[in-house]
Order: sequence, then C-alpha cells, then structure tokens
Amino acid sequence: MKQIIPIIVLAFLFGCGTSKQTSTTSQNNTTPTSFRDSSENISSIILPDTFNIVKPKPNPFYNVKITITKYIPYCGGAAPTQEQMSNYQPAVGEFILVNHTKGKKSTVQTNSKGIIHIKLPLGEYSLRETYKNMNFKQFYAKELSKGSKNTKNGTKECYENWWKTNLVDFKINDIKDTLKFSANIYQSCFTGVNPCFTYTGPYPP
Repeated sequence: MKQIIPIIVLAFLFGCGTSKQTSTTSQNNTTPTSFRDSSENISSIILPDTFNIVKPKPNPFYNVKITITKYIPYCGGAAPTQEQMSNYQPAVGEFILVNHTKGKKSTVQTNSKGIIHIKLPLGEYSLRETYKNMNFKQFYAKELSKGSKNTKNGTKECYENWWKTNLVDFKINDIKDTLKFSANIYQSCFTGVNPCFTYTGPYPP
C-alpha cells in the first residue's frame, strides 16, 4: 500500500505538467485579439476609388456683397506721408440700387465697414450715388451752382459722363453664387467728388 501512494503522486504531477504545457502551446498558436482588431479597422477605412465633392452651400442671407471706400485726399502744405497719400476709409451711407430688369430703384445702406450685403433675384443691376438720383437736367443745374470764384467749370459733356457713371454694374445669372464687388469714391482737394471742376485758387503754403 505504501508503494502505491508514491506512484499515484507522480502520476498526478506528470498530468499537471502536461496540461500546463499544452495550455501554453495553445496560447502561442492563437492570433492576439488586439492584432485581429487592428487589421479589421485598417480594412474598414480604405477609401473608394471615387468620391463625391461637396460644394459649399449658398449663403441663405445674401448673394451680393459690395464694399465701398472713399478716398480722403491730403490737402496740406507739407510733404504728405505714405499713410496720408493712401487714406481710404469706409463709405458709410445710402446708395441707389437700380434694377434694370424690372425698371425699379431702391435705397440700400452700407454698414460701418462700408459693406452692403443683399439678396437679389436674377437680373441686371447698378449701384449709384444718391446725388445722381435725378434726371440730367436737374443734376447739371445743381452741380453748376456749387461752383465758386476759385473753380472753373468743365464742359456739359463732362457732367453728363459723370452723371451716367455708376459705382458698380453687375448681372446675376445664378442666385446660388455669391458675387463680390468693390468700388471707390474719389475726391480731390477743394473740388470734392466733382471731376468737372478745376481748382484755380491759392494752395496752402
């Protein structure tokens, strides 16, 4: 009986060792879960040969943006600085929008940056200064009355060309597109915005 017990113990120990070795071998032959997941993730992000290009959506609030500036001339006697020679400021105020397609006019306002945002239908348009919102006969008489002893008037043709000139002329063919324009209102020393006046008076020392 005493001889049988050692044999049983040895058989038990041998069996445990074999089981442990088998378990270790089985683990070594198994693909790690983390590697398998990584492979699946890689295959899932492969891009197709073709894809759709997403176009930007049209602005729901406006399809025309117009930026208007005004030039402030340097009229001093000393030599101007570069900043004084390039003095452009936002033109804040009202302007006349002409709808040539419908034959209508409306007043539009720039913001503090001299910008007009507006949503318009298809058609042809012009933007004009408010002081031109009259017929040429009225315009010509009004501007001539602004002359002085230090200014010389230009020809009637000059005034007519000035009256006909718009700040911006544009056409809307597609309301999905946002059109952007810019315009500058030029001024001269002692004659202002009138391009038909010639100043003949004295200049600052």
